[in-house]
Amino acid sequence: MESNVSEILTLLLQEAGFEYIVNKKLTDDSTITIDIYDDCPNINIINLGDEVWIWSVLCDFNEYYLLFDSYKFLSFFLNIEEEVFCLGQPTLKKVDGKIELRAQIRNESLVSVENFIEMIETYYFILKKYLDFFV
Repeated sequence: MESNVSEILTLLLQEAGFEYIVNKKLTDDSTITIDIYDDCPNINIINLGDEVWIWSVLCDFNEYYLLFDSYKFLSFFLNIEEEVFCLGQPTLKKVDGKIELRAQIRNESLVSVENFIEMIETYYFILKKYLDFFV
């Protein structure tokens, strides 16, 4: 199922009264970045045809930190059971020397503004929790 993330995001912003910040050229042809505020990393969304992904860069990869402090977030990681993402996600991924939190968004989260908001809120909660562990 191909999704139109830019259309859902535009509707969401219009319903919230922020239509003036919507770029009229917003499309699904590239990454959509949501910049919430300074102490939270950007939330990125990309539509790859049948798959829609969300991710954020948490921090620089530091193997020693992971070895010594992984107990802090391992329990949280093992107990994430969210229905807005595909099974086993979001997950941590090492990319270009950074640690990213990424997930494939389930189609059900892309059928309405309400479902999309629930997905973004869920991702944001998990993102903030991981930031507490890594920062």
